[in-house]
Amino acid sequence: MTLKPLALLALAAALCACSGSVETSGQSTTEPEVEPDPEGLCTDWASASCETFKGCCAAGSSYDAFDCEKTLSGSCLDALASEAVHAGIVVFDQAAAEECFAPMTGCSASFDPQGDQLAACRNMVSGHRPAGAGCSSSPDCARPATGYAYCWGGLAGNGGVCANVVESSDGKCGFSTDTSTLSVCPADSFCDLANLAPPPVGGPPSEIEYAFEADCKPYLSAGEACIAKGQDQYFILQCKKGLYCQIDADVPEQSVCAAQLSAGAICMGFFADECQEGLSCDPDTSTCSGVLADTPFCYPPPVCGNGSCEANETLASCPADCGYCGDGTCGLDEMDWCADDCGYCGDDYCSSDEDEVSCPADCGYCGDGVCSPDETDWCSDDCGLCGDGVCQPGEDASCPADCGAACVTCGELITNGGDTSQLCANGMPSSVDLYTALIDCVCTGACAALCGDNVCAGANVTAECQTCVLDTAAGCGNEFNECANDI
Repeated sequence: MTLKPLALLALAAALCACSGSVETSGQSTTEPEVEPDPEGLCTDWASASCETFKGCCAAGSSYDAFDCEKTLSGSCLDALASEAVHAGIVVFDQAAAEECFAPMTGCSASFDPQGDQLAACRNMVSGHRPAGAGCSSSPDCARPATGYAYCWGGLAGNGGVCANVVESSDGKCGFSTDTSTLSVCPADSFCDLANLAPPPVGGPPSEIEYAFEADCKPYLSAGEACIAKGQDQYFILQCKKGLYCQIDADVPEQSVCAAQLSAGAICMGFFADECQEGLSCDPDTSTCSGVLADTPFCYPPPVCGNGSCEANETLASCPADCGYCGDGTCGLDEMDWCADDCGYCGDDYCSSDEDEVSCPADCGYCGDGVCSPDETDWCSDDCGLCGDGVCQPGEDASCPADCGAACVTCGELITNGGDTSQLCANGMPSSVDLYTALIDCVCTGACAALCGDNVCAGANVTAECQTCVLDTAAGCGNEFNECANDI
């Protein structure tokens, strides 16, 4: 599961709803009298939250408390910009930070503040840039007297401008370039971005990029359509608590709000709110489960021999999974590439457990008296030279001086011509036998009448003779094919 500490800065949460007023506690602009302590706050928050997660692992899995506290505390300090706080670059509100980082409950390691907690998260770190100034992130912006600051990137996310976020009082949500105010919908309603008011005709580009206005609509009830087609894309609308948007992949417009699924129900796993509160979609079973199967701080027992060196396996406990090339053990993931551990004598590779005595075929050296396969072309000491009177391995037909003239097959002879004395005498039948059978058929056999005076006398071959030689039924076609296939 991906942690979302920076959901504090997410636009979606700001535009969809705020449970309660955006005017939250800890909004005093008075500088704190004591030294700010973001490190202590994050350590306490991570420790309390991780204590909750101890009971969230599936049966047979173990819990990694150190990883939990390391991850959560680091995410908290990143969100608080602790280094910038101590350097005096940003303004830090300890009270707002404590309200924001209330210990997490349940088995969800996702940090997704809402309502007053969201407003506190927005206000715990602020900068000095006024509303309307450019920004890279929300902590660049100065905190307003009411509400909170937000770095609004426009509907297309092209670039940021500091905006003061206020709760809408007229049923409209949007951003005004005149006041640099971002109006968000009150509790139990959402900003319907599928029905944006059209931009002004002939207005400046910034009006199209940043300014917008839409209606705040109540959360949808069961059976209401929850996907709407905007100008150029689909929008998922917000269902009431206890419901989720049941997607119709074939006809998206027919997707409706439906009751969240109970434990054991088949789920898709696309949306976090698909299963009832306290449940999640188990990716292994595709059912709603009471335990988060993908909780990041839980780890399954190791399985030695599955080809993966898991976090709690070592070379000593499982060499098959955690071994390295050259450790003398052929691991499952080494079979195709590690010749040192998985090689064999005769594979042309001298592995770590082979030498010139145990495996001269792989480890022999030039001059050891053994002509290894990889020495035939270059090591005359072991494999000799053509002309030394010894037919060494690899010479054969390439060195007739040592190994005799190379023989030819019946197919090679009738294709390229040559001396019949060069025909290979080995094989059953031999090339000599195949050639003799063909000539007998042509000269004295089935084709003698058409070919005898020509082929056997060395004259030109007539078309009638060729036809007869290739005829497998009444000529010498069978003998010709057997000779031709002898290559």
